[in-house]
Amino acid sequence: MSEKIETILKELNEDIILYDGSDMLGEGIIDSFDILEIVSALEEELDLEIDAQYITQENFANKNAILRMILSIMQ
Repeated sequence: MSEKIETILKELNEDIILYDGSDMLGEGIIDSFDILEIVSALEEELDLEIDAQYITQENFANKNAILRMILSIMQ
């Protein structure tokens, strides 16, 4: 599952995969429009719904945070 999520993220913005920090928003790697694209793509490709409560800076800090969020939603 992690590979599929990483593939989706890479197709949207390869910088998400390459980024090794902990604040993609703060460092300008992604912006709020990117988050909407990420959420939409993940929902469509993984057939799940990401509630608004999960749309936090912490959950989009880096690819690992996104992976943890999606895996916790899928449980």
